[in-house]
Amino acid sequence: MLTKPMTGQHARATWITLWLVILGAVLYGFTVFQYDYFRVLKRGENGQAAIQMLDQMRRPLLAMKQAELRLLQSAGEASTIIGIESAIHDGRQKLSEYLELASYDEEVRKKVVSLEASYEAWVSLELELVHRRDYLGADSSMRAKHVELDALVNRNSSAFLTVMDVLGHGETPIHHDIDAGAAAVRGLQASSLTFIAYLIAVVFWREWTKRRQERLRYESDLRLHRLALMDSLTGLANRVLLEDRFHVAIAAARRYGHRVGISYLDLDGFKEVNDEMGHEAGDSILKEVALRLQKHVREIDTVARVGGDEFVVLTPNLRNTADARVVADKLQAALNQPFELRGKPYSLRASMGIAVFPDDGEQSAQLLKHADAAMYEAKRMTKLNAARKALNK
Repeated sequence: MLTKPMTGQHARATWITLWLVILGAVLYGFTVFQYDYFRVLKRGENGQAAIQMLDQMRRPLLAMKQAELRLLQSAGEASTIIGIESAIHDGRQKLSEYLELASYDEEVRKKVVSLEASYEAWVSLELELVHRRDYLGADSSMRAKHVELDALVNRNSSAFLTVMDVLGHGETPIHHDIDAGAAAVRGLQASSLTFIAYLIAVVFWREWTKRRQERLRYESDLRLHRLALMDSLTGLANRVLLEDRFHVAIAAARRYGHRVGISYLDLDGFKEVNDEMGHEAGDSILKEVALRLQKHVREIDTVARVGGDEFVVLTPNLRNTADARVVADKLQAALNQPFELRGKPYSLRASMGIAVFPDDGEQSAQLLKHADAAMYEAKRMTKLNAARKALNK
């Protein structure tokens, strides 16, 4: 079977697929770069770490405040003072770590610096309070004389509230970064899913293109097959296919002792139809002849068009020579029926010659030649009989 090459189409589809993938990758990269997803994600991660550190900072601050309350309620105990000093140290350490974490954002860094100043102001008041409370602890009667202690406590509380307020305000830009990081995660996921869906669509397009090319190739092969083996006008077998069927039929006949019949026919008066009514009318008659012949043969028989108005019917698996004559008479009777042209009946007569394997030859060429000669003899006899009838009149 002939095959139409599709290499160029496959290569073109492959290049288009490659360019589509590259285009999708470029658009994906441009989207990620345009919205700076990875930098925003990093800011969100830093914000998460900074928030966690802020939560840890509240612990020493609250511990310091609790130690301060114990100090005011009792005499200055060494353990209470040590607790305050330890809380101050822990607060400074956490503040230093927070400052390092917050260095990723200038606005957050400014908040940390403000927090550091507020914290140190509170620490100085806290240390002064420890000193005053420790001094007055030896003589409780002196507390009334030192009304400054109450004022110091009030300033200390105000400084604590300032620290907590600054601490709370410092969370605002960090939460903005965290929210931006979460939005970046969603945007990156959406972009990635879109890119993946795009790649899947490209793969499906490539597969569809491949299947379409295969279908076109099959249809092209089928058309080439029909052109190579079939008559384009009538759809009957041509000489190439007839020759192949000949070989098969003769081989089977030799093996099983059967006969193979050949009916060679053409249409008397067909040239006049073409001359008087045009080739369109002639083509219509040829198609009708093909239909009539196919209607009156078996499925194993082969009807072929071998010339302008010449047809051959191959009938294998016959018992004897008489069977070939029966088939020929049936075909000739079908073709002698009037044809309808432009709404009117038009009579044509078919001249037919018969050859039988192996009586008239053992090769396809011999059989066709014998049947062709018999057809022309039948045509000559038809003309002779017509002339005699005309003379008798």
